[in-house]
Amino acid sequence: MMFTLSILSLILSLVGCSHQARLRPDVAYRDARAKFERGELKEAFEAAESGAQRYAKRDLSRAYQFRVLAAEILVWQGKSKDALALLSEDLPRALENDEIAVRKKLVEGTADFFLQHFDESSQRLTEANILASEHHPDLLGDVAMAQGTLSVMRNNLQEAYAHYHAALEIANRLDRPFVQANAIGNLGFLALNQQHYSESIEWSNAGIPVARRLQNKTLEEKFLGNLGWCYYKLGDFERALSNTTESEATAEQNGLLKDQLLWLTNLGLISYQNRDFEKADAYYNKALAIARRVENRSLAAVCLTNLASTALETKRYDLAEKYNVEALELKRSTEDKVSELYSVLNQGMIAAGRKQYPEATTLLEEVIHDSGDDVSLRWEAESNLAGVYAIQSKIALADAQYRKALSTIDSARAALSKEEHRLSFLTTATRFYNDYIDFLVSHGRSREALAVAEHSRARTLSEGLKVPVSQLGGAAFHPEQNARKLNSVVLSYWLKPERSYLWVVTPTKVALFPLAGQDEIDSAAQEYRKALLGPRPETASAPGQKLYELLVAPAQKLLPSPASPCPTSAAISRCGKTTSQDAPRVIVIGDGSLLSLNFETLLVPTPQPHYWIEDATIANASSIALLGVKTSPPSRDAGRVGHPRDQKLLLIGDPTYAGSEYPQLTQAKLEVQRVESYFPEQSRVVIQGKNATPGAYAVTKPFQYNFIHFVAHGTASRVSPLDSSIVLSKEGDAYKLYARDIMTQPLKAQLVTISACYGAGNRAYSGEGLVGLSWAFLRAGAHNVIAALWEVNDASTPQLMGNLYLNVRNGQDPATALRAAKLAMLHSENVFRRPFYWGAFQLYIGS
Repeated sequence: MMFTLSILSLILSLVGCSHQARLRPDVAYRDARAKFERGELKEAFEAAESGAQRYAKRDLSRAYQFRVLAAEILVWQGKSKDALALLSEDLPRALENDEIAVRKKLVEGTADFFLQHFDESSQRLTEANILASEHHPDLLGDVAMAQGTLSVMRNNLQEAYAHYHAALEIANRLDRPFVQANAIGNLGFLALNQQHYSESIEWSNAGIPVARRLQNKTLEEKFLGNLGWCYYKLGDFERALSNTTESEATAEQNGLLKDQLLWLTNLGLISYQNRDFEKADAYYNKALAIARRVENRSLAAVCLTNLASTALETKRYDLAEKYNVEALELKRSTEDKVSELYSVLNQGMIAAGRKQYPEATTLLEEVIHDSGDDVSLRWEAESNLAGVYAIQSKIALADAQYRKALSTIDSARAALSKEEHRLSFLTTATRFYNDYIDFLVSHGRSREALAVAEHSRARTLSEGLKVPVSQLGGAAFHPEQNARKLNSVVLSYWLKPERSYLWVVTPTKVALFPLAGQDEIDSAAQEYRKALLGPRPETASAPGQKLYELLVAPAQKLLPSPASPCPTSAAISRCGKTTSQDAPRVIVIGDGSLLSLNFETLLVPTPQPHYWIEDATIANASSIALLGVKTSPPSRDAGRVGHPRDQKLLLIGDPTYAGSEYPQLTQAKLEVQRVESYFPEQSRVVIQGKNATPGAYAVTKPFQYNFIHFVAHGTASRVSPLDSSIVLSKEGDAYKLYARDIMTQPLKAQLVTISACYGAGNRAYSGEGLVGLSWAFLRAGAHNVIAALWEVNDASTPQLMGNLYLNVRNGQDPATALRAAKLAMLHSENVFRRPFYWGAFQLYIGS
């Protein structure tokens, strides 16, 4: 006869009280631990505390089991001192080799490292490891988890990775989802902390189903929230909003107010960056309500300050003042002197918006005087004060104040220890540069305005190339001389909301042309990009011509004459079939959305619509100032790299992508074969397949090579350019060669090529991120970099790259060789003539 579990339990309970008493402690403990692992900390603690009290007199071993669980929960709640106090009594002798002895050591060791008692923590965790190894190997994963976090606290991240991976391996083998979820979460945290946002996203995506299996809503919403932050840092605002919104809703549903407050603040920030101030207002107001509910005056002040900022952006000065006054009162009540000054700064900006200039001046001068070591606060006040002077036509005072702000910005930026922070800092300072450039242009000082724009663009790269800052502006700024050395015309763009600017630098003059506002240019660029990547290339004609009219036509008279004029006919022509090295040279310095635009693909309307590549050799650069740092040979010899038989090639490609989100590149082997065929065997090093790992790049000592070529997938990050990467074979968990790692390896290469391909060709790169990847190689010392703006069909890329190196072998410099390879495709009779195939690759030139 078979019984269901419920009937069997009932029968057992009727058999005798002694059996019932033996069963209940185990059930109660398992229930309490299940609550803990589901993230129900309050309920779990109450159950653990109740169990400890219930069995304190009749079963000391059981009581101690509940006490250790209660202490573990206290540690999770941030109450490490209370946890240690709870475990101050010695363990009963009967439990010395029991599972609970391991857990006690673990809890004590964990509490110790949170209290910064690292030596004590290390000793206790070592003892826990020995005890678990001898008696309870199923707890070795828990020990490894704690050891990993101790390593993080000691800033030994490599050791932490090893411990977390060990914990994950054990948890996977024993099917321990709680340890799995926490190991995955910690590995994701390490990746995020190192700005490896793509890897952090993969960990979070792996952790979500484990958290759901545990029914642990707390872990789930943390994974989702971290996903949202990573996508925000990668510039994918749509997914950032989606994940953060879901995380906030989950936190709200489960009453996790602290987490909800964090996610609401992030949602406000994302909306603010998107200039969706109405949504930002809604999120900040909701966060404010929670901060007031939990009586957290500091967080309430932050929310009010953010609300004042959104009101200022939309010129609602009365509302901005209301929020700002309340924020200031809260800050004074908490004696937050530094934060007070930010409210004073806001009040100064409110006064300026109301045209109350004397009051604005007084308030801003107060902030500048009291800013102390907070240079970021000081430059904001200085730049706003300069604007106040400019509005009042106090030209000399405004100019002096703008220069002070520029100097302070340089000081603030130099104080940042991480390179990616320096890059994002310049984004934060964009408004200042916009205002200063407008001020200079409005007073007929367009050349100085160009120098200010150059200052913002060239500063970080110059440090890597060891170029003195003095060469970036002032008396040392000679843009015409640099254009003359390169025998080129330089088009330098600066996009702004109201109107944009184009400086044209020829070997003899600098001219300024006002352009349309940023929104109009961005919209046209997006439309053209969508048409180029779409299934119907003929739809690209109109937006391609519109962009040429917006961006190039205003400067038409200063551009060199085409190499071969186009005949008149009815359709887009494929004229100018010459691949002459004498084609006039144009260097484009883009900005914003233009960084994702290949100017070669723009359509020149006269005398017959044709692609601009037909008329000129077009390259890209980051800065005019840095173009002339090293003497470059003039005319067609500019950038000549020599014969490949005298050069060395490092070729890394055709990685193994099994088990990853990246499909294998079907034509990668063919491209590897074609490229290596142009170099003698003794002059090339080829690393491919499973050996093509990120670590292989540094091991090969890339400084010794004249050519470096990658055949692999690539990723790009708009918000965090140094998180852009080349995707290679796995080496442990690492499989991406990041821009931030690339720039640490000195180079002398004449040409680095990043031939990143994707079979469907449907995934577009972020231009800023692409610039980050090419920028890293340029900063490392490369002279030229070829990289792709979008992932192209890998069937066409071997042909393009083969022709590129054939042309280089025949003595052409990289710019001319790439143009000739593209023209060969454009003039072909197959589908590869479409700009989708040849227009993805761009040349970036350094110093």
